[in-house]
Amino acid sequence: MTLQEITPLIEKGLPFRRSDWEDDFYYFYDTDNSRFVRHTYMGDLGDDYDMIEYTIRLDLEDLTAKDWIVLTWEAVNDRT
Repeated sequence: MTLQEITPLIEKGLPFRRSDWEDDFYYFYDTDNSRFVRHTYMGDLGDDYDMIEYTIRLDLEDLTAKDWIVLTWEAVNDRT
């Protein structure tokens, strides 16, 4: 799917990413604070060390890509 196609789901605050990216992070839109959040798993540091950044980093290739996916909160919360 394109970024434009998943925009309605992003606006609802669902986690999203490109399927071509490594599995160690995803973005979501914090609807309460109107900002994007990047959540990165820091598995090598243990489960209690996830990194949160209030940013979104996309390049031109990302903006035109057709491999965007929307995740469920259950899927990201069940990650071990």
